[in-house]
Amino acid sequence: MMNEFKEEAEAITLEERLLQFEESEFPQITEMRKAMEPYERLWRIARDFEEKSKIWLHSPYWKVDATEVETEISDMYKTIHRLTKTLI
Repeated sequence: MMNEFKEEAEAITLEERLLQFEESEFPQITEMRKAMEPYERLWRIARDFEEKSKIWLHSPYWKVDATEVETEISDMYKTIHRLTKTLI
């Protein structure tokens, strides 16, 4: 959704430039992107965990690198912990 807003703002700016109008600024889009970034990161982590956990749980155990799994989960946890401080 945010990309659609950004693309629309760019299209408007291009039209204004072509018509030699004063170019509009869209500070709300930048503010909204900043506000939504932690939520987007959280959802990305949740999606990654969901996808990877299926692989970890359904692959033959000898194909799963336990150290890699531990590192990935630890990194996800640390990022989520930092995000909770931002979101609360």
